[in-house]
Amino acid sequence: MSLGASVLGLYACRSGDKSRLDAAVAVNCHFDTKVSCEFLATKFYGIYDYALGYFIKDRMQETCAIYDKMCEKKFPERIIGD
Repeated sequence: MSLGASVLGLYACRSGDKSRLDAAVAVNCHFDTKVSCEFLATKFYGIYDYALGYFIKDRMQETCAIYDKMCEKKFPERIIGD
């Protein structure tokens, strides 16, 4: 699901003929974030929440490790990473 596609789709729908877009395509996006979150929380036995939490945790660990390496150096490089 894409938040950007949702924003673009809502803009295109709500602005109608006043839209500055010539065309817009949004595939598999939700139009009401609250309803979509409630649906995902009550369906699929929490698999979506688990997967989202797992990948966020994974990314945060990676980001924190890079930050810790940068803090250890007295003169860090301009480009951070391995």
